[in-house]
Amino acid sequence: MHISLACRGRDGGSKPSRHGGAAFTLVELLVSMTVLTVLLLLVTSVVGSVQGAWHQAHSKVSEFREARRAFDRMVNAISQASLNNYLVYRYPNNDDPLTPPSKTQTAQPSGYARYSELQFICGRSSSATDPPMTGLPPDISPGHAIFFQAPMGTTSEYRLPTSLNGCGFFVQFGSDRDYRPDFLNNIGQAEVYRYRLYEYRAPTENNRAYDPDSNASGRRWYEDFAQWSKPIANNVVLLVLSPRRSQADKDGLSPVTDIAPFYTYNTRPKDPMSTTVQDPSEYQLPPMVAVTFVVVDEASATNMSIDNGTSPPLRDVLNTGLFQRAETYHTDLDLVVKGLVDKKINFRVFTATVPIRASKWGQGT
Repeated sequence: MHISLACRGRDGGSKPSRHGGAAFTLVELLVSMTVLTVLLLLVTSVVGSVQGAWHQAHSKVSEFREARRAFDRMVNAISQASLNNYLVYRYPNNDDPLTPPSKTQTAQPSGYARYSELQFICGRSSSATDPPMTGLPPDISPGHAIFFQAPMGTTSEYRLPTSLNGCGFFVQFGSDRDYRPDFLNNIGQAEVYRYRLYEYRAPTENNRAYDPDSNASGRRWYEDFAQWSKPIANNVVLLVLSPRRSQADKDGLSPVTDIAPFYTYNTRPKDPMSTTVQDPSEYQLPPMVAVTFVVVDEASATNMSIDNGTSPPLRDVLNTGLFQRAETYHTDLDLVVKGLVDKKINFRVFTATVPIRASKWGQGT
């Protein structure tokens, strides 16, 4: 007996078999899986790259966040620098032009002069300026330092929001032993050597600006800067400060840096006994200060610490021949940047030109 496996439709035709030619072959499945695997690998690679870039950008922002806060703190403090200068009589007295040569009525003043008990001074941190700045070695404290008075309201016992404080900023290389919790020292935690930006701020009750002894020859009201200074940012390797005039006060072809062509600015006269006309910078705040500092990331600082131990790194990059003349500022900064790039160090440069609110430069005083 013969049995037919084909089914007939209503029209008498045979229906196609369920296992006809529409199925995938093994080769086609293998090719499809290979293509899908390649696509998944490409997508994974792209996602990984995007995620890595995001993490890198986020880490950079976080890495330099402390430096940004310290930079803003420094800029804000410098903008509030005060001198409280006033006019006094000038006398034809070779011993002291601000003191009458005698108490008789014939001791007539020869004119007026600016004067202030306060001081604003900036210059190379380690150079032997008069008076000297920090006095630290060049490789320990590269770049510049600044000291001034400002109404910051920092006190130890009282609530005086506008009281006067001695302020200052400088870079110093050294250990963190004196600035970390005591328990880290007790358990023998290794010291961390870094360049750091330090802020000097003496409480109002310890301010020596009006102390006659601190204003004597060879003395400094900020000579206790080590006692009242603390680090506010790690890995700041260089600080540069350039007092400048504003463009509105620009005199002819003279550059705005001509009030401090060597970066040094001191509101006190070089010769207090001089009876000649006062220099424009005597007892006069600069209109503005261009602030620059260079900060490296922690990974680079760690690598340098491994290579140099307790010795200051980057001495070949931060050499003492740089930033001695304001006219070569851009050239000197380019050399520092090139040196850091050549060493494959991740870094950032912060710059700002800070107007000093209390400056009266160009206002007839």
